[in-house]
Amino acid sequence: MVFSYQVFGSPDDVGLALSGEIDLSVRDELRSVVDTVIAAAPGVTNLDLHDLTFLDCSGIGVFVRAYNGAQRHGHTLTISRPHGIVRRVLELTGVLALLTPGDETGGPQPAATPAAQPSDRHAPYRPDRSAAVAVPRRAANPETALTER
Repeated sequence: MVFSYQVFGSPDDVGLALSGEIDLSVRDELRSVVDTVIAAAPGVTNLDLHDLTFLDCSGIGVFVRAYNGAQRHGHTLTISRPHGIVRRVLELTGVLALLTPGDETGGPQPAATPAAQPSDRHAPYRPDRSAAVAVPRRAANPETALTER
């Protein structure tokens, strides 16, 4: 399926509906379109992924780059309605949680991990010796190593 897009929304909240497949062959076009839309919208830019059927790491890279650029300029970039393999790729890479506002990810939010205690961060490494494995001794003379067994 061929990649296509459609811009929608108001001047303050612009949306970009993406459809088809996003891979390396359309990365530059996607980057250009997303950058242009974000620059033109002073508020929120939403990427509607409902009709997107494929997304690889080049598309993920464009999304993360656009998110970082939007943040630097005080804008907001979000995604909505991903499904199927596209949603799975976004979940596995952590981009779904990054670009989905609030609790719209459709699943439970990860619990915050407690901060490590100062004593935990600098604890020396102590290997578990309870599962020690016997290592065979090497022969003193390499020439007789095969015959000493």
